[in-house]
Formats: sequence, C-alpha cells, structure tokens
Amino acid sequence: MNVCDVSNHPRHARLLKKAKEEQQAADRRKGQPIQMTKSRLEVIDQLHEEKFEEAVFLNKADSEPSLATMVNISTPYLPSVAPLEDLRKIFLRALKHETHHRGDYMLLRVASAFIVEGTTYFIAEDENEDVIKVHIHYCNRKFMRTYMAQKGVFILKEPFLKSLSEDNYAIQIHHLSDLISIPPTDPILPSSWRRELLPQGSDAVAWAALGDEHYHSGELYHAQDCYEEAFRHNPTEEVADNLRSHMAQVLLIRGNYYAALEELNDVIEPGVKELWLKWEAQYKAREFRKASATFTTISRDHLEGIMDDQTRNQYARTIQRVAERDHAKYKFGEMQMSARNLEELSECASYVRFIRLGYLSATQRPGLFAEKEFQAGDLIFCEKAFRYRNDEVEGSIWMTVNAETNSITVGTQPNLVRKIAEQMYNNPPVIGSICALYSADFKTVDPLQVVNGRQVVDS
Repeated sequence: MNVCDVSNHPRHARLLKKAKEEQQAADRRKGQPIQMTKSRLEVIDQLHEEKFEEAVFLNKADSEPSLATMVNISTPYLPSVAPLEDLRKIFLRALKHETHHRGDYMLLRVASAFIVEGTTYFIAEDENEDVIKVHIHYCNRKFMRTYMAQKGVFILKEPFLKSLSEDNYAIQIHHLSDLISIPPTDPILPSSWRRELLPQGSDAVAWAALGDEHYHSGELYHAQDCYEEAFRHNPTEEVADNLRSHMAQVLLIRGNYYAALEELNDVIEPGVKELWLKWEAQYKAREFRKASATFTTISRDHLEGIMDDQTRNQYARTIQRVAERDHAKYKFGEMQMSARNLEELSECASYVRFIRLGYLSATQRPGLFAEKEFQAGDLIFCEKAFRYRNDEVEGSIWMTVNAETNSITVGTQPNLVRKIAEQMYNNPPVIGSICALYSADFKTVDPLQVVNGRQVVDS
C-alpha cells in the first residue's frame, strides 16, 4: 500500500494546525442546535466555494501545484444496528452540532450533487424544504453518481452532524448500510414527493414490463424498484421466475453476486438463460466448484456436447480455477504475463493447505500457523488479494488529514479503503475475510447482523 507519513514536513504543518484548530472549535460547539439561515442556493454555492478554496489551500501548502485530493478524517463511528421501527423521525432543524443522533432517523431527498474522487458531496432537503450539505465517504464515484441520479429519496438512520463553523455544518455518512433507498411509490413519502409510475390496479406483468424498460435504458435502480413492486402484486409462478431472472441480471451488473445467486436459486424452473446467469454469479463469487457443476448441467441438458469458441473458453476457465483451488495447478507463466497488463484482474483461484490463521498468545496479533512440516519447494498458499489499487492505472493521490491522530499521510490508502468497503457492501458474505484480520482490542458490530432485511456493513 502506497502511504507516506508527511506529518513532520514543514510544508504540511499549516494543514494539520488548521485541522486541529477546526476540530477544537467543533468540540466546543458540540450539542448546540444548528441555525438554518441560508437559502438553498446559498448552501449550494457554499459547497462549491469550499471545494475550490480547499484546492487553492492545498496548492499553496506545497511549492508546486498539487494533484492530491485532500480528505479530512472525522472521528469514526459504528454503523446503525437499530431497526427502523425503533427510531424516531426528526427534521433538519432538530440537528445539533458535532452530535451523533442515536435513536433518530431522517427522510431526505437529493437536491443537488457534487461528486469528487471517493467522496460524494450533495445537498439534501427534508419535507419542510430546509436544505443541508451531506458528505458520503468511502463510496464508489460511479455508484453514487448513478444512485443519486436514479434514487433521489432515502432514509438516513442515526445521522451524524459534523460542525464546520457556527453557521456551517454537514451530515457525514461513513456507512452505506445506514442509507435506505426509498422507491417513489412508497407510502412513507409525503404526497408531494410521491410519484405514481403506473395506474392504480396495475398487475405484476405491467410492473415487470416497466422494469424491463428501465433496465434497457440503463436505469438499474429504477428497474429493481419495479421488479420488487411486481413481486408485491401476486405474480404467477412463470412471471415470478422471469422476475427473479431479470433481478439477477441487474444485480450481476451492479456487482452483487451473492444476491444474484439468491434470486436464481429461487427460480422454480430454470432455463438455459438462468443457468448461464447462475454460472456467471458463481464464477464471480469465486465458488468455482459450484460453477463447474452448473456448467456440467448446461452442457448435458442444453448444449448436447456442442460448444462454440466462447463456451469452450468459459469451460476451460472454470476447470482451470477448480484445478488451482484443489490441486495448486497454476500456470505461473501465464499469471506473470497477465500481471504485466496493469488493467487486467487476475481470475486465479486461491489455494490454501495445511496452514491456519491464528493469534499469538502474548500479543493477540494475527499470524499464520503451519499444521504440518513443509519441505523446501512446497507451495503453502497462493491467494488472490482481497482488493488492490493500481497507482499507475488509477492515478489520483490522496492527502489524508487526521486531527485526532495528529497526522497527515499522502498516498492511495483511502481509495483502497473505499474499494474494500464497496466490496463488503456489494457482497456481505466476504465480510468474514476482513473480520478474520481483526486483532487486539478492535471492536465492531456483529458481521452477520441483518436489520430490516439488510446486511449491516461497517466501512
């Protein structure tokens, strides 16, 4: 990981000093009610001015213009684990400076978005037409741009208000699982925000057709809303199978491989299309032995032993992954050639045998322990990285200012953290891979906790 501590560098001393002074001032305002005096246009202009001033300040702190994105790290907090029905609805004017509003939730609508690398800045409004700035950290820029454009309305559980000055503040969101997107037809919305997409009495077929229209237009979140609405209108078994198939396609495009598998496993009479989708989901979820079994079913029941070049390639890839996983049959020469292509992701399976992750009794730090004696030349493990960032391809550098730890680092770590958080959010079953690395007294929420049907993810 490319990270350089520049806390003691004279050129960055001003940045750290400014961040510490701002945090101390924010702590003094903790618990004070906010004063909403600015209009919607003034808040939007203020957000744009802040990002411009930040860029100017960052360049002045160095002898040459900086290409870094500056991020101020606020105090981390745990994600919300409270059921929505146990929370009290509040409005923007009830917010208090530098306060985590545990026990409350807000219903907000996006008014204007301003997205930069890794952090989404946007203006949100409540039912009283009051507006506020919102910062979402550790999120995919493309994901959030699409989400904001297509969804618009959301519930935010137990919001945290960051105090920037007496008349300047913003809601900060560290965990995407604290957001609950709301479809435009949901009765929880005020009448002025609600939209009827189809006439009253429309059946499951009509909602499925509308979902297909959104899917072909690339509006995946709208498509998913329509498919979910169709399920609420008592679809026939055939229509329900089609809905699950279409939902799986949406989820696969969005990178939600395990959720796609859940939909496909519920299809009562899967055809060749559903089986191919299932193979793709299993392969991308790295369940290679299951993917191999699914491919065998496709070949036996639908291909009659006849394969085109693409199908043969898919079969060869699947068989190779199983050989890697079970017998360490790696083609290292091809892997080295592939590694030289910086934009290509390795598909190789992970091989781990006769070692286990454990903890040193004295320090409680994690380590690898052998379960047998090894000989020189034995392959102990060959494992794909959970997530990685390629500086040569992705380019941007971050300057992370942390007043709490009195440090400034320059590098790409925040972008890597964003990718890890995104992967956990999209595919919750992989959370265990991260939790296995926790050590000492680090504490988080239960990684298997599900609230209101949604996985809680600690970013």
